[in-house]
Amino acid sequence: MAPDMLSQLLDHPSQSPPPGVTPNFINPDSIAYQVYITAGVSIPLILAFPLLRVISKIHCLSGGAFGRHAWDVLLGSFTKPQLVLALLVEITGPLAICAVKISVLVLYLHIFGVLNWMRISSIASMIFIGAFHVSLSIAFAAMCAPSPSSGPSRLNFLTAFISESCTYTRILVVYQGVANVIIDIFLLVLPLPAIWTMQMPLRRKITTSAMFSIGLCACLSSIIGLVYRVRYYSISSDNTYLVVPVWATSMGEMTAGVMVCCMPSIAIVFKLVRRPILSGLSSAGQRLTGSSILTSSRSRKGTDINPNGPYFNLGSDSSHQIWIDTEANTYSLPHLNLGNAGIGKKIDFDVSQAA
Repeated sequence: MAPDMLSQLLDHPSQSPPPGVTPNFINPDSIAYQVYITAGVSIPLILAFPLLRVISKIHCLSGGAFGRHAWDVLLGSFTKPQLVLALLVEITGPLAICAVKISVLVLYLHIFGVLNWMRISSIASMIFIGAFHVSLSIAFAAMCAPSPSSGPSRLNFLTAFISESCTYTRILVVYQGVANVIIDIFLLVLPLPAIWTMQMPLRRKITTSAMFSIGLCACLSSIIGLVYRVRYYSISSDNTYLVVPVWATSMGEMTAGVMVCCMPSIAIVFKLVRRPILSGLSSAGQRLTGSSILTSSRSRKGTDINPNGPYFNLGSDSSHQIWIDTEANTYSLPHLNLGNAGIGKKIDFDVSQAA
């Protein structure tokens, strides 16, 4: 589509309305409040549950047996709350890591879902990661929890904790560490082919790759954790001391995964904050120099497509794609339907607008 032709569509709806419906550009109906309400409920929960997990870790470690060498700990110093929390950490730990990794895959599926290979890889990975970590949680619960018939007393929890069956979970801890390293490297590399085959400038490819490179922190945490897990297995003693670095590296790995999931939204916040700052600096410079730093007109690559709506639909056939590159972001338009016109190559064009 020629730039002149596309510029004539800027005052038209992004999609044709259904029969009998009149477009309303002044005060249209919106269901955006659903996101606001859900975010208002979800964000406190997202903050509360990790905080509770941290509190449980602190409670397990502070003033108790964990974190000390086993020969410096009396068996009687294991309290029932510490034993219960330690068991819950072992059971829920794989589930928490699983949730973070699946969240990263959901992010990839949302961004790159138009690519068939990415969609298949993400869904298959979700199934494998979910099945693997759920099986680990079940194994930890079956091997280290006291028998229901024995009762929930402190001695029963302590007996299960030091039992022979619970010591066999050491090899499961190593298996989990190996899987974490492999999965983290896989999640780090998975989006790179999709990013580098996109129709966008090299600088944008580099910055987008750098955004996902936060996953390197997760890889580093999982590798360090694997070292401690192998040590935990090979020494086969001093559990109260060696298990603490395993817990710490797991928390670092989950933190990095959550950061990766939040990076696209954080980039939007930085973009919103950057514009007022640059505008303020320009105004200050103008007052100091007596001349405008900004030119009387600005050239923008792309069009004035609403950044809150990255998809621009002109029909029913979704077999064509085009990338619109703006100064703030790059949007994929998988639903841009051009009929028989097609696109043979990426088109760059400038639309000049008076300031």
